[in-house]
Amino acid sequence: YLYVDVEVEKNNSKDAQQVAAKTMDDVYKSLRKLGIKKDEVETVNYSMNVIKDYYGNQPPYQIKAYKVENSIKVTIADLEKVSEVIDAVNKSTYVSIDTLAFGLEDSKKAESEAVVDATSNAKEKAEAIAKNLNVKINGIKSVEIVDKNQESHSYDLPYNSDSGATKSSSTPISAKNIEIERAIEVKFLVQ
Repeated sequence: YLYVDVEVEKNNSKDAQQVAAKTMDDVYKSLRKLGIKKDEVETVNYSMNVIKDYYGNQPPYQIKAYKVENSIKVTIADLEKVSEVIDAVNKSTYVSIDTLAFGLEDSKKAESEAVVDATSNAKEKAEAIAKNLNVKINGIKSVEIVDKNQESHSYDLPYNSDSGATKSSSTPISAKNIEIERAIEVKFLVQ
């Protein structure tokens, strides 16, 4: 996932909103040109705030500017396209890349496999302990998943567009394998 932010400050709210809308529209057009579908883009934040001048002043505080923020989450299934997408959307000084996060398309399947592996591991260890103590396992008292899974890894990218700069190469991105791990606690009954 790529999180893209548009942030605009202007002296009046209408200008701030219009510039933010035009900028985000340009981002969407860039995404469409790269084959990113409409359902692969999701708005995750939109806000318009008044910025007041509090420094050295007494109420009522004067309005300094209006700030519009619009953030989207872009799902990029093809890892080979990540650099190209970053470079394509980051053409305005109002655009910044917030976060790049890697995840799995089918995390439920991977989580289920991790639970099966953790359960098998717990059973093997319990059998070894029971054998060493000369007791037999005759049931299970309880089973509990004891941790929350991290299904994606996030990397902050300190990358902001400079419209005056020319880019001669793509933004380098490296992804590693994603591992799903589960820890469980099994309490066995012994005799």
